Amino acid sequence: MHSGVAIPLLRRAQFSFSMARRGARHSFASIQTALVALQRNVLLCKMVPTAWGFGFGDCLTQQLGPLWPTEQWPSKHNLAAHDPSKTLAMAGVGAFLGAPLSLALYAHMDALMPGASLLLAAGKFTLDQIVGCIVWQAAYMVISEPYRRTLVQFLQAQQQQQQQQQAAMTVAC
Repeated sequence: MHSGVAIPLLRRAQFSFSMARRGARHSFASIQTALVALQRNVLLCKMVPTAWGFGFGDCLTQQLGPLWPTEQWPSKHNLAAHDPSKTLAMAGVGAFLGAPLSLALYAHMDALMPGASLLLAAGKFTLDQIVGCIVWQAAYMVISEPYRRTLVQFLQAQQQQQQQQQAAMTVAC
């Protein structure tokens, strides 16, 4: 009685295994096709994560901005006060300015510094991140009035502090 039940179950398991194996081959071929398509469209591959990163950075800035003491931000950790148009604008800047700039920077660095050592790759990555931060800051200054005011106040305070230090050095000499 048990053997009569076990054989159909075994046949079903073999059928399922062969179906899964064919499905896995098909999935692997699909993944390979997708990777080839992505290699052909490097800009699109760079645009998506860069847009996401710029948009996410905007979300963090809008929600954590009130922690900065020098400026009253419109958002007080309130998602209802979040401005999605700023987030979309920053995502657009990331996709259409940050990504192409980053690709051009990498192409230029690869031409100037060929090689694939870990140290060289880390240096290129670091330079890419620094340039990305500068682009992000500049874009956010243009898009966000409270951020622009805060940054201007910060830079003015830094300039005054340097002038005071120079004046103190002049008096001391």
